[in-house]
Amino acid sequence: MKIGLDRTGRHHTKRAGVFLVAAALVVGMAGCALTLYQVEFSSTAGGSVTVPGEGIFEYHHCSEVILVATPDDGYRFVNWTGDVQAIVDVNSASTSITSVYANYSITANFEPIPAGQFALTTSSTVGGSVTVPGEGVFIYDAGTEVSLVATPDSGYYFAGWSGDVGTVDNVNSPSTTISIEDSYSITANFEQIPAGQFALTTSSTAGGSVTVPGEGVFTYDAGTEVSLVATPDSGYYFVGWSGNVGTVADINSPSTTIAMENSYSITANFEQIPPAEVSLTVSSTAGGSVTVPGEGVFTYDAGTEVSLVATPDSGYYFAGWSGNVGTVASVNSPSTTIAMEDSYSITANFEQIPAGQFALTTSSTAGGSVTVPGEGVFIYDAGTEVGLVAAPDSGYYFVGWSGDVGTVDNVNSPSTTISMEDSYSITANFATIPAGQFALTTSSTAGGSVTVPGEGVFTYDAGTQVSLVATPSSGYYFAGWSGDVGTVASVNSPSTTIAMEASYSITASFEQIPAGHFALTTSSTAGGSVEVPGEGVFTYDAGTKVGLVATADSGYYFVNWSGDVGTVANVNSRSTTIAMQDSYSITANFEQIPAGQFALTVSSTAGGSVTVPGEGVFTYDAGTEVSLVATPGSGYYFAGWSGDVGTVANVNSRSTTIAMQDSYSITASFAASPPDPVTPPSPTVGFTVYPVNPWAVMAPWIVLFAAIAFGAGLLTRRRRRTQS
Repeated sequence: MKIGLDRTGRHHTKRAGVFLVAAALVVGMAGCALTLYQVEFSSTAGGSVTVPGEGIFEYHHCSEVILVATPDDGYRFVNWTGDVQAIVDVNSASTSITSVYANYSITANFEPIPAGQFALTTSSTVGGSVTVPGEGVFIYDAGTEVSLVATPDSGYYFAGWSGDVGTVDNVNSPSTTISIEDSYSITANFEQIPAGQFALTTSSTAGGSVTVPGEGVFTYDAGTEVSLVATPDSGYYFVGWSGNVGTVADINSPSTTIAMENSYSITANFEQIPPAEVSLTVSSTAGGSVTVPGEGVFTYDAGTEVSLVATPDSGYYFAGWSGNVGTVASVNSPSTTIAMEDSYSITANFEQIPAGQFALTTSSTAGGSVTVPGEGVFIYDAGTEVGLVAAPDSGYYFVGWSGDVGTVDNVNSPSTTISMEDSYSITANFATIPAGQFALTTSSTAGGSVTVPGEGVFTYDAGTQVSLVATPSSGYYFAGWSGDVGTVASVNSPSTTIAMEASYSITASFEQIPAGHFALTTSSTAGGSVEVPGEGVFTYDAGTKVGLVATADSGYYFVNWSGDVGTVANVNSRSTTIAMQDSYSITANFEQIPAGQFALTVSSTAGGSVTVPGEGVFTYDAGTEVSLVATPGSGYYFAGWSGDVGTVANVNSRSTTIAMQDSYSITASFAASPPDPVTPPSPTVGFTVYPVNPWAVMAPWIVLFAAIAFGAGLLTRRRRRTQS
């Protein structure tokens, strides 16, 4: 079908077409701009969403939204979760939503940074990425040197590091390091290389720098010939250029050029100039020799640290170094070092040990010193017990004694003794405490040992709670912890903990149990204490019956006694006794009462037991009516309930109830039953013959018949008188 249009029709059609195009644009714009969506931002504990803030925000369809999550002090940003499909980088604290096209709920997540560590947050702008260590949040020990590498995308160049760059070695170099002295957030910045240009990235190793054109990123027109100048520091020399050196005119020359036919990254390399040589002349007096490096003349590079060892002959002792000893580390130590800053001549001196005496030579490694008796050579009578004390410097800890330690009482203790049975040479050894850690030195007196963590020096992260267990030998008892005990939970308990807030040295002390006595060691878990006899070590005569009372803290209940409980009368009763038939160690155990509940502690005296609900500790919901049944043993009777009996229905009834309105402790009391009463014999019919004295039976009858006869005689006489 053919349709014809006149001039007017064509005019109307053109106007309609323009109208339709305009309408389509309006509809499209309305779809992107007029539709509103709600985006809710929130955060976990440890930080907040600082841009755009937290709460619900409305955005037009297609809007781009900037996001910034800021951690609190001691926390780090982990990631974004929720409706994160439109977020550019969910692992970056600073990112964006590319386009809002629905209602979103987004959460910024944070977590605590471990003690002694710091967080490094890395991110990048458009045009490249951080390839080492990657992008996101990384945790490092304090003081760690972390490598950073920023890699630009094709058509981009690295423009520098920004953010917390105070400890970044070179902010202009894409390959550098950062020293982790705090939590940092850094960004690798990239920029687009202008059309027709290329980027040149220059950097250097330690010992010099690129002075022309400088260090960093520079852009040049394609084909430009760029001058390069590498300048070494004092004591260093230029080695060569490395990296993208294909168009470098001379890679071995510190002053050369590079033709910019592409984007390049080059490095100027430097090395230290070898030092000059100096000589060391070594000799000794009679009585010994220098065994390291030997005796004679030796040449060394200037600045070398040379070891020295002087060895005395039998019957002699080392008396010190003499000569050019200005750079000798310790002139009194037979084992030391000398710094070769010039040519030197030194002598090892020896002296004869007097008869009946021995020599003790003491020295130390770097990080501390021997403070008692000091460092050097000391003469003692044979058999003398000599005190030894090694003191570490700040940031170091004592490791142990080495050398002739056969008669040292405890090689792991910084405070010990040595028995002078011969001439000895010993060394106190020290080591650096790792960053973010502290050292714990443990030792013991005679009569026992520290079994957990052992004896010696142990390093722990700051804040660590370290378990301590002191174990007495047979015939001894634990008498307490001494030394740096400020953070020891219980100085009187052989099993306790210490909080590592600094470097500490502690000692477990033991004492001998007197003859005919036994030791009772009492302790408790968290949530209560042993009130009677207290906590610690107590000695008693053999066979003594010792009262025990455990008292729970508010919100806790007593569970039981544990340990050497064989002679404890009732392990489930907080108030009981223990018979001292040996040395014992017992612990009162407590547990937290669950929220909304109360604890009922049930016990009994001798002569019976509580059969319902049983004996021990039971927890119930607040307000519960609990049945109580006390059952006496044979020969006993129930005497009543005692203790917290305010809500017991009938304290005199062995079967009753208690209303749990609080935590209670009650006892069922029993008493011995009295003996059965004697029952009189039942009356009998007839006579019973008893084996009695016959005169005792006949006497009453004789008296009766005599009385009757006498009466009859009187009556006869009266009648005769009447008749007459």
